[in-house]
Amino acid sequence: VFPFKASPYYVDELIDWNCEDVRKDPFYRLVFPTLDMLNADHRAKLETAHAKGDPKNLIRVVDEIRADLNPHPAGQKALNAPKEDSLTGVQHKYSETVLVFPAAGQTCHAYCTYCFRWAQFI
Repeated sequence: VFPFKASPYYVDELIDWNCEDVRKDPFYRLVFPTLDMLNADHRAKLETAHAKGDPKNLIRVVDEIRADLNPHPAGQKALNAPKEDSLTGVQHKYSETVLVFPAAGQTCHAYCTYCFRWAQFI
């Protein structure tokens, strides 16, 4: 449901794969999406679709869950767009704030699980 990306350095050097429970490692938790991130209804819907073994249905269910999660509430999909074409790398997440993303920052080394930009990566 959520996008995943992590650089080799992040995976090989930052995550403590030898700890008692890697799922408790803070770096692991930062980038690895887990079923715990879904509410019970979404999780059950996903597990049922997976159990049926129909890839097309699974994709449809994932799309439905993503739409339910609504990463762009209150019209933010339109509001987040640059007001002028010359303002690349500027995002208005909220009316009183501006986020600046330099060209080198448009590709993240990892997709953080808390990031509000996750919908841009799918």
